[in-house]
Amino acid sequence: LVPFPTHAYSSSRLISHTSGRTTFQGAGQLTLNVLLSFAQFEREVTGERIRDKIAASKKKGMWMGGLPPLGFDVQERKLVVNEKEAEPVRQIFGRYCALGSVRELQRELEIGKTFSKSRIATDGSEYGGKPFSRGALYQLLQNKIYIGLTTHRGEAYPGEHPAILDHDLWEKTQKLLDTNRVGRRALEKNGTKRLAGVLFDASGEAMTPSHASKKGIRYRYYISKSLTTNSKDEHPEAQRIPAILVEELVIKRIKYFLQDPKGLSQFLPKAYQSAAFQLHLDESSEELLIKLEQNITTCWSDVILNFLTRVQIHRDRVEMQLNSQAFAQAIFGDKAASASDDDAEDDEITLTISATLKRTGKELRFVIPGAADQATPDQSLIRLLQRAHALQLAIEQSGSASIEEIASSQNMTPSYATRLMRLNYLAPDIAAAILDGNQPVELSAKMLMKDTRYPLGWHEQRIALGFAQA
Repeated sequence: LVPFPTHAYSSSRLISHTSGRTTFQGAGQLTLNVLLSFAQFEREVTGERIRDKIAASKKKGMWMGGLPPLGFDVQERKLVVNEKEAEPVRQIFGRYCALGSVRELQRELEIGKTFSKSRIATDGSEYGGKPFSRGALYQLLQNKIYIGLTTHRGEAYPGEHPAILDHDLWEKTQKLLDTNRVGRRALEKNGTKRLAGVLFDASGEAMTPSHASKKGIRYRYYISKSLTTNSKDEHPEAQRIPAILVEELVIKRIKYFLQDPKGLSQFLPKAYQSAAFQLHLDESSEELLIKLEQNITTCWSDVILNFLTRVQIHRDRVEMQLNSQAFAQAIFGDKAASASDDDAEDDEITLTISATLKRTGKELRFVIPGAADQATPDQSLIRLLQRAHALQLAIEQSGSASIEEIASSQNMTPSYATRLMRLNYLAPDIAAAILDGNQPVELSAKMLMKDTRYPLGWHEQRIALGFAQA
């Protein structure tokens, strides 16, 4: 026989004495869960109503806040045409159709002193009014607001505001943008191995072309050969560099070298030191420059790789080696035939670029000390400032809505909205520097949002974010 457990009776008594308390605690927890569920349901319903209200207003063509684009102002919560700015907008679209290139358009606008929209901050200071970046021009050329439409979630609706552009000019612009977009994709596809065989990392190891695709976009890289079979941990000195960075740096250095005929003549072989060649050096180097500008895709294989023998990426510089004889032949073209003979020199020309590869936001770029064109706007930082400003407008227009309701309508959590809101209290010069791309290289969106409880003093803010020294 199995003996009956001696503690059975005491256990049953313990259960009977505590059952009332357990039932009470369970009912309290159930009530709390029900209340929390209703609170969450109410927040979701409120957020959905706000989003539906915004969507319905957009479908009616109403302006729902934000920064008005160039050519428009806001009066009584409606967009009105700013005639002083509308004419430059029409000229931008017209000149793009004539030039067919955003890069050329950007250069022409900068020479003609046509700048972005000037704005007034809440403290009365001015910002904006800067030369257009290529990204800003692409955005402007595709903004349907200029033909009297408003957009919401990819759909366009007739707006309450008048159009600035006529439909024919808009259609012509969009067709040209589509054509150039296809051309850029073809360029990416055909130019994947430009520096293969001549590019080396800091340790002297050859770098090979690679690529990655994300959301249908192909990104090209050059990676150290050891990374093709091993991990970064096994080869910490190995490098992985965006292809466009290296290729643009190489092209810029060659162009700069060609623009200095006096220095150029010192590196040419002796056969090209005669007065006959020196007399035509300016003209010939200019012709090669134009050739590189007009058709860089063909020039990579037909010209550049004929004289470019080595490119090495060091930690603090980039070194390029050119074959002097082949480089001279590329400059003089047909005229160089008479200068070549069996004793032609094959000396190497070494060009050095002081450049450090650094990460800015999510991207890598070469930082060149003393370069005039270092300003590179970080779109992730700019988007943070834009979202912070949009959140502030939503709060001002919401009336009595709570931060939870407004955050829900903006598809963000209340804690994130609170941190984001603090960015509106950054010093005006800090915000302007970020918009212009003059922020410290180390400043990223992740760093900016890590802890937004910055000091109220503007000088202390500049020190905290690396804009000034203590």
